[in-house]
Order: sequence, then structure tokens, then C-alpha cells
Amino acid sequence: MNLPPQRPVFGVWVLMLVCLGGVATAAWQAAGPDYPYQAGHTRDILFVGWTEDSARILSYSAGDGSMRLWDVATGRLIGVLTTSRVKGPTFTSPELGITATRLDDHRLDVRNTRTGALLWSVGPSSPEKAISPDGRLAAERGRYWDPHIAITDTSTGALLRRISGHPGVVYALAYSPDGSLLASANGDYTVTIRDAATGQLRSIVEGHQGPAHAVTFSADGRLLASSSFDGTIRIWKVASLQTISVLEGHFFRTWALAFSPDGHTLASGGEDNVVKLWEVSGGRMRLAIPMRGEQTSGEYTICCGSPLRALAFSPSGRTLASGERNGTFSLWDAVTGDLLGEKKREGQREYSHSIRFNGEASWEWLSGSSESPAVLASADEKLLELRGTEARSSWKVSLSPDGRRIATMDIGGQVTIWDARSGRRMVTVKEGPLFGTLTFSPDGRFLAVGGEDQTIRVWDTATGALAWDAAQVR
Repeated sequence: MNLPPQRPVFGVWVLMLVCLGGVATAAWQAAGPDYPYQAGHTRDILFVGWTEDSARILSYSAGDGSMRLWDVATGRLIGVLTTSRVKGPTFTSPELGITATRLDDHRLDVRNTRTGALLWSVGPSSPEKAISPDGRLAAERGRYWDPHIAITDTSTGALLRRISGHPGVVYALAYSPDGSLLASANGDYTVTIRDAATGQLRSIVEGHQGPAHAVTFSADGRLLASSSFDGTIRIWKVASLQTISVLEGHFFRTWALAFSPDGHTLASGGEDNVVKLWEVSGGRMRLAIPMRGEQTSGEYTICCGSPLRALAFSPSGRTLASGERNGTFSLWDAVTGDLLGEKKREGQREYSHSIRFNGEASWEWLSGSSESPAVLASADEKLLELRGTEARSSWKVSLSPDGRRIATMDIGGQVTIWDARSGRRMVTVKEGPLFGTLTFSPDGRFLAVGGEDQTIRVWDTATGALAWDAAQVR
């Protein structure tokens, strides 16, 4: 079987949904000329199984509670059966022409609704790789941080296609300094760049060999940096999408990136508990700053520090601020790596951070956790703790560039915007993604939100009105 290229070019197109039971059709329209939107799995894929004609694949994830049917030749999602709807013992999907029967908490039988033939036995002990009935292709299921299906040629082992959602989980968002562009780091290995006003797709940046986890623009907007599960950091020219540096040195996921104001240095940090400073031109690492102190997890304590979640340079570039998962905020000499100062929140195991400088020695540090309110601290020792029902959980936080607004996301995805001076709640957005990310536009007028719902939504911070949803942009 010859598969077309991994990223075929689509115009405005219509896909007829081919059902196993032959009972339904549906029309689809592309979200972009070469990047059609589709929602994939967000958790471990526990099962993959082929149809008899070797043309389609069923995948199952207990974590996200869904079975999904895919077209192998195009990589297109045909349909979804949400298994949490299987109240038991059976559930029929007319759209897909299948009936699922729950055998126990971990196993399902899936049959052709029309013929009653057993198609798949879904369970936790399913093999990681399934061979197509014609023996020519193999499908291998991906794991939590990369829930895709890899299609390989059984005779050569060559990878023919990755089947996943587009863009997949949105891990990070960044506005360009002038507010005209919005970049996202995505689970399908890409970085996408959109028109910030309309959501229209401008560019797809490819090159990473794993999900992209962080993204940031340089102060002049000419460069874009992104990091990935593949262990690399890439620096791109925004105008041409040309890669100018590939940085290798972190041995695990990198969650935080920041350019120095002059654009000559990139700071990075993540799960290996080390901040690294790189020369943008040439890609040489010039300084490594290990985090300090002990980190306790469960019954054991390790040294040193904890994973990085946020980084920011002072206006001169001589001071670097960092926020760690354990609630530590630190100031570092960006030339020598010396520790200049440190503060820490206590009581929770994991914190998110947002940091801004409004002067060389003037900074604001916003921190939050899933089980406590967000707290805004500053260099002049002012302290603001958000209060109210919506403030009880602040799983993710963001401070607007002008320091006037705070955004928090609770563990359930609800997003609330606050006045950063008074702590007054301004507006609450009811629909947000689980385990998401959020960032303000440079002028603070808009808030971009993404996450496990695999789209990007932009909200007006004054009214709470939805400006655009990437899944609906045509």
C-alpha cells in the first residue's frame, strides 16, 4: 500500500465519512490550506486495531475516555465514540456503525452493528504494535506525552505516517511583541503561527521530532524559539521559517524559554533543574545555572532544586528571574550565574509562575497552584492574594505585560481575569481546557487559551467575549 505524503495539501474539501455499518455521512471543511483541524487522543493509547480491509484503524484511550476511527491513507479522523457514555453494558454509535460492550472496567468488545461480527477486543493487555490484515503495515501506539499512531512498512521498518490530532495538545502560547502574531507549541510536533486578530493560520513550523512544549519570540519579533520532547531547542527566523540554531544540552523536557532584550542570548530551563544560557548566533552554551536546595517528592528527597516553569530577563539583560515548580522564585546574575535573591511559596507540591520586569530592579512575580489562590509579589514587598470562589484554584497563571491584569485557570479549566492592583474579579470564562496554558496579548486586551481541547481560543479581557476559536476558523 502506497501512502501519500505525510502533509498532503488540502483546499476546501469534503470528506464523506465512511462507516463500518454504512449508515452515515458527514461533511468536513479544512481549518487551513494544509493543516486541517482534528482532535486526537490526549492520553496514553492503550489499543490499536485494523479494519479487515487494512484501510482504517481504531484506537482507544482509557485516559481520555474515547475510541477514534482513522483513515490510514490520509491520516484523517473519521469519528469518535466517547466510551464514558457507555453506561453499560452496551452503546451503539450510528455514526461509526459500531456497538461497544463493556465487559468490565478495563475491557470492551467492539462489533459491527449491522452484522454483529466482532471487530476488536479492547483491553489493557493489548500489544503495542498491530499488523494490518494484509501484512504490509504496522500500527504502533504512542504514550501519554505523545499519543499518536505510527504507521510503518513491515518489510523495511520505514515510518510512513504519524496519525494524531492537529494541532494536538496546545502546550504553550506566545504573542509577538507587536501583538500581530500568536504562536503555539503543539503536541503534533509543530509550532503554528496565526494572525492574532483573526486566528487565520500563517505558518506551520516543522522540524521537531517530538511534541513542542515551549515557544517565545525575541524582543524585535524577528526570531522564534521552541523546545520539544525530543530534547532540542530550535531558533527560527520568523520571516523565512529558516532554522538558525539547534540547541542540545537539556536531557529532558524544557518548559521555559526567554530571549534577552538584545536578542543575543536565549535562556532555557525544564525538568533537568538547570537554567542554560545560549548564544543565539552559533548556538554555543555559555552558562549553566543549576537550581539549589532540596526537592521532596513522596518518600524521598533529591538534590538540587526543582523543574523550571518560567524565565524572564531584566531590561538590561544582566539579571535573569526564574520560577520553579516547587514555588521558588530566584534572581540570577546572567553573566556569572551568581544567585542574587530568592523567595519561596510553601504548602503545595507544584506551582506555576508568571514574571515581569518593569525596571532593572523592579519586578513582579505571580504564582499559583491547583489547590491555592494566586499570589502577586513584587520587589517593593507588596503582596496581593486573590480571594473569592474563583480564586481557590490557580493551576495556571499569567500576568499581563503592562501589569494591570491577572489571569488564572483552575484545575477544571475555568479561566478568570482579575484586576492586578485591587484583586477584583473582572470576568470569568466558563469554558476552558483541562491542563491548559494561557497568555495575554502585549496590550492586555486579549487572553489566548489552549490545552487538552486541542484548539486555541482568544477572549476579550474586558467583556469575556470570544474573539475567535482556531477550530472554527476557516
